[in-house]
Amino acid sequence: MSAATVEWTGLRMTDGNDQTETKGRLSLRPAARADAGHTVDAGSVRQSFSHGRSKVVQVEVRKKRGLGAAPAPAAPAAPVPTLTLNKPPAERPVAASPAPAAAAGYTSLVFCDDFTSTSTIDVNGTGNAGYNWYTRLPFGGAQTLPSAYSVANSVLTITSTGLTGNWGLTTRDPYSGNGSAWTFGYFEASVNFNPNLGPDSEGWPSFWSLGAYHTEYNNSDIWPELDFFEAYTGGESSYSGAFVGTLHQWQNSGSINYQNSNNYQNTSVNWNNWHTL
Repeated sequence: MSAATVEWTGLRMTDGNDQTETKGRLSLRPAARADAGHTVDAGSVRQSFSHGRSKVVQVEVRKKRGLGAAPAPAAPAAPVPTLTLNKPPAERPVAASPAPAAAAGYTSLVFCDDFTSTSTIDVNGTGNAGYNWYTRLPFGGAQTLPSAYSVANSVLTITSTGLTGNWGLTTRDPYSGNGSAWTFGYFEASVNFNPNLGPDSEGWPSFWSLGAYHTEYNNSDIWPELDFFEAYTGGESSYSGAFVGTLHQWQNSGSINYQNSNNYQNTSVNWNNWHTL
């Protein structure tokens, strides 16, 4: 994930196998939160860096009481199940798949973060297993610094400060290979950003993925890039009001690029509000 200053609330990924990693810079907040003025949806960011979010699911538990029987002593309230990126699948509550995911046959939730703390972020750049987000930059880059991101009130905020190279945070460490990557699946995030910050930003808001093999080994022959969303400005320029969604096939050290031609979309969306991507 990458961005000017952006906010994410839910990030979910359903049904996939390891191979493609997501990264970006934005702020996220738990999906499925019904705050006034916020969109709520159910469901699950190169050194020429390109571009490249889950939902909170609440589970209601009801107890039956037999007719005519004396009421049982009140049991202490059970904690509300929380979906976090570092919980093993067996500990995650079952979540209903978003309609687009279910329609495509993706019904198993495999990645989720509701951003309750920075404990799911590899803040120290260790590359160790057990984190949802990694900060080391690929291709000999340094590390996204803590000044570039924060977590508060179930919102992850990522800015263009802190030497991010518009890379921000990624689900897989590019050196150790620890973390999460997928061959296919359904990805979803709730996002907002301030379009007026473009001229002051070194990057741009984006939710994207890049081939895991390429980021780890820096192969130059052929690699994929899938940009789910880019509020593209090129950095330090005004946002035009359009966004792009692009599938790239890079070849020959990046000198060859095959991509879809219908990737540029004009929009009148107010990105200061929350929207689900």
